Amino acid sequence: MKALNYFLSYVYLCLGDMQQFLSSKDVNIFHMLKSIYVKNFILFEELELVLDKGLTVFTGETGAGKSLLVEAFSLLCGKQASSECIRIGENEAVIEGELKLDLNKLDEELKSFLDSDRAIITRKISKDRSSSVRLNGQSITLKQLKRLMKDYVSIVGQHDYMNLCDERFQLSLIDSQESNILNELEVYKTLYKNYLDLKRQLKSSQVQQNELSKDLDLAKFQYEELYTHDFKPEEDIKLDASKRNLKEVGKGKKIFSSLSRKLDELATISQDISSSLAKLTEDELSLELHSFIQNVSLNSSDYSNDCRVRSQEFELLSTIDVNELESRLDLIFKFKKKYSVNSTEQLNDIKENLKQKLSHIDQTNSDFPKLESEFLAFKKKLKKQAKLLDTLRSGPIQNFQELVNNALKKLNISFPQFTVDLKYNEEDFSDLGSNSIQFNISTNPGQPSDTLKKVASGGELSRILLAIQSQSPNLSVIPTLLYDEIDTGVGGLTGNSLGDYLAKISERHQIIVVTHLPQIAQFSNNHFFINKKSKQDNTEITVSKLDNPDHKKELERMLGGESVLRAVKV
Repeated sequence: MKALNYFLSYVYLCLGDMQQFLSSKDVNIFHMLKSIYVKNFILFEELELVLDKGLTVFTGETGAGKSLLVEAFSLLCGKQASSECIRIGENEAVIEGELKLDLNKLDEELKSFLDSDRAIITRKISKDRSSSVRLNGQSITLKQLKRLMKDYVSIVGQHDYMNLCDERFQLSLIDSQESNILNELEVYKTLYKNYLDLKRQLKSSQVQQNELSKDLDLAKFQYEELYTHDFKPEEDIKLDASKRNLKEVGKGKKIFSSLSRKLDELATISQDISSSLAKLTEDELSLELHSFIQNVSLNSSDYSNDCRVRSQEFELLSTIDVNELESRLDLIFKFKKKYSVNSTEQLNDIKENLKQKLSHIDQTNSDFPKLESEFLAFKKKLKKQAKLLDTLRSGPIQNFQELVNNALKKLNISFPQFTVDLKYNEEDFSDLGSNSIQFNISTNPGQPSDTLKKVASGGELSRILLAIQSQSPNLSVIPTLLYDEIDTGVGGLTGNSLGDYLAKISERHQIIVVTHLPQIAQFSNNHFFINKKSKQDNTEITVSKLDNPDHKKELERMLGGESVLRAVKV
């Protein structure tokens, strides 16, 4: 037992006296996450944690449920939830948190839900009815919750460490250095959206123009030949009738001319009879005869005129060239067959459609240069904004590199050479501008710098992200920072440096860390132990806050337990 105490004393001496560190720490945080309450959430039956200032750590065996607790924090911050997170056998899961707010940071919409700087956020996830989000008892949307929490809690996990190698993520870190960069980026994004719309319109117009141009010559030819031949409505029907009548021109002319004369004679005789009847004394018979004769006279005149017109038509037909008529009918037949129609009316419809098509082609051809000119002018405007972004981004890079390199030295990377390679590509536009970017680093003297993806290990990535975030102006105003397993790939004295760095950040922030390293846990102001208890038909996760003796025992467990310590020669 003396050997164990001697070894622990040696460990504490090497890592730093925690009690002395805690007593000297001046944590000045007013707005932070005060507590979290979880009920019927996955393997948590019921849990309430009071959170304090400084550095808070959560430790426990692998698989104890640390990631599930981080998930509860994520849901409190607005992450989407499903009914799968409800504990088996229950109908509803509850996650609730208390937050102390800075009312000056809130917009008017969110202020309307508050009567003080104390906010109670409650999320209920149900199986049988819709889930709910409430702020101080009043319903709010998930979007409003995210807008509230993004200024108070930042959760950094394994995904973020891997994101550090992503070009878009790197560019966002540079943009966060100065607020005017973000403002100009929003202006650029609006321009870029309009630019893409114009580009799509121009491309569509060009495709349409190309397609129409293919048909232009054919459409012109077809319209011109239909226009030249000028087919009339029902012309084919009338010509067919004329063709039939031509066979009886002589006989028809003679008959209808004779009928016209005889009907004129009948009309004259009828008028004479009518005059004679008028001289008689009116009686029933004379009146009937008079009416009859008058009708005969009128009808004879009308029919005589009709026969005369028909006789004239036959006279006209006698002047028609039969060959011309046949030729015209043949032409109509060919065109009906060519355009797959049955009448000259349909040929005329085709002619009108071709006329409209040619007009549309002319309009499209005249619109394209205007659209192209508008697009080029807008592109010039977008290029100017992209260049402004490049200038603004280039400004803070030198200082950013120095700050990150200094922070990395404190995180046990002795000779870091962190650089930012920002390039401007004048003709290459994206939703983030015309810049490409690469974070490069060399962590070993004498070795050339290369991209993070090629050079940095998992442990180095987590420290680089921590170094960068600690220099981020945007992150510096967020009170609560939660790091999920930031110690991945880290051990030994590097873990000690990481813990010391987190402890220093916790002077300005409420830091919550899920960790496996005693080197980090030993710096904590508040230490919680996560434990999973399994029975034959039930599993439950519990979380307990450790006092100083239990804190030391947990550090001993994390170091490997008493048996490991006995095997170590001090």
